[in-house]
Amino acid sequence: MASRTRRAADRLLFPIKKRRHKVGLAPGSVVFVGEERSTPITCRLTNYAPDLHEVSDEDDVEVAVQRFLESDESTVTWLDVSGVHEPDKVQTIGNQLGLSPLLQEDIANTGQRPKVDESPEAIYIAAKMLRYTDDAERPHLIAEQISLIVRPEGVVSFQEVPGDILDPLRERIARGRGRIRSSGPAYLAYAILDVLVDYYFVVLETMAERAELLEDAVLEDPNDHTQSALNEMRRDLAHVRRHAWPMREVLSHLERTQHPLWPDDVLRPYVRDAYEHAVQVLDMVESLRDLAGGLMDLYMTSLSNRMNEVMKVLTIIGTIFIPLTFVAGIYGMNFENMPELSAPYGYPITMASMAAIALVLVYYFRRKSWL
Repeated sequence: MASRTRRAADRLLFPIKKRRHKVGLAPGSVVFVGEERSTPITCRLTNYAPDLHEVSDEDDVEVAVQRFLESDESTVTWLDVSGVHEPDKVQTIGNQLGLSPLLQEDIANTGQRPKVDESPEAIYIAAKMLRYTDDAERPHLIAEQISLIVRPEGVVSFQEVPGDILDPLRERIARGRGRIRSSGPAYLAYAILDVLVDYYFVVLETMAERAELLEDAVLEDPNDHTQSALNEMRRDLAHVRRHAWPMREVLSHLERTQHPLWPDDVLRPYVRDAYEHAVQVLDMVESLRDLAGGLMDLYMTSLSNRMNEVMKVLTIIGTIFIPLTFVAGIYGMNFENMPELSAPYGYPITMASMAAIALVLVYYFRRKSWL
């Protein structure tokens, strides 16, 4: 249990540990802050319009960015970059897109909070994607940073590793569902944020199911494994809350922004809806935190009740043996003038008396419902 606790703490604290080597560097220094990766950086280009949909993969990031910048103005291009663990490539992409060094630093720093940064030529949005791992035996919550660059050509997204929860959005684009194929880059950025926020509900539903199972375990057989699962659930809820609060601020900022790349008159109702979903997420988090706290109190109460039951049984056993020990102690003194010592039936009478005393006490305790 202790090792699992340390691993869970490391997952939450590794951005703090990785920041140590950034001390003293100049502002805008592109240094990767996150969990070490060995997978190569890959790019996927999705180009779409009302009557067009093209998807292609590109291993050369410079070529992928150049194709993004040369895309037709009548289409929307989504450049999805998987991997930010190579600072030189992140810097290359940022320079091609004309991003400031501070924005490039934010893209490589995967431990920051969600935020919005506006510049005349682009809008930078940092968000968090929460999901559980596919480990069936012991899944754990992971938070992956997604950075979005909204430009006139389209949207550039940066993810930490390949694989995400955006496949439903890609399917909508491929099949032309809704209004996404007829909308601009800002709507694509909103759609990505909306999927991230909606998936928070999936994470919370998983936690609610875990809470139901833990409640049964607490009532039936509370043990160290139950306590470990409760502690991990409380840590995960704190993790969700820490990312959901700034996500709500991001959506609130986008609802009020007047940036030319963000048509507020068109997107405001949609962003407001996503903002309300973020508020619901926070309400659910608070409810689950109260539930987790109640389960922990119930766990401690169950342990106390079990201890009380054990102590009651031991006390009853000790109470039964007190008079028996008293009788045995009297007749174990071996004085010469004790008349009962020479009685021919003294031993069976004494044993029968002790048995009778024990039976009377057991009967009395059962009448009192103590046994």
